[in-house]
Amino acid sequence: MSTFEAVLASCGHADFTVLDVRDDDEIKKEAPVKGAVHIPLSELPQRADEIRKDRPVLVYCAHGTRANHAASFLMQECGFRAVFPTTNRDSAQQIVQQVKAHADQDKQAATNARLKRGALIAGVVAVSAAVVALAFWIPHRRQSRNTGSK
Repeated sequence: MSTFEAVLASCGHADFTVLDVRDDDEIKKEAPVKGAVHIPLSELPQRADEIRKDRPVLVYCAHGTRANHAASFLMQECGFRAVFPTTNRDSAQQIVQQVKAHADQDKQAATNARLKRGALIAGVVAVSAAVVALAFWIPHRRQSRNTGSK
């Protein structure tokens, strides 16, 4: 299972936390993924409470080693249940984009389903209205023929 699939299976494309454990000098060279929480690995033991435990965590660094250490620490020492290390910023950015795209597809599918249900209901209402109109028109029409009026 890919990291993307694991994150998606864990959070169902709901909110998840992206954690950047690179050092400050690395952040100056390459900005973190948009929306990522930046906590250098050396500060993680003191700052782990800044990360929500109720969300899956996607953690990255420059090459993957520190991300693996951070993931192990968060799960073993802090009680996190869903932590997914990835190799670098680009990989993390790609996973974030894939999860968001998947969420957008699901939202569009849900919207389409609602529209189809709405069209079906409108069709049923239109047919029902036609049936009701015929139900009133037919007896009235028969009565008009019997009395000779049109």
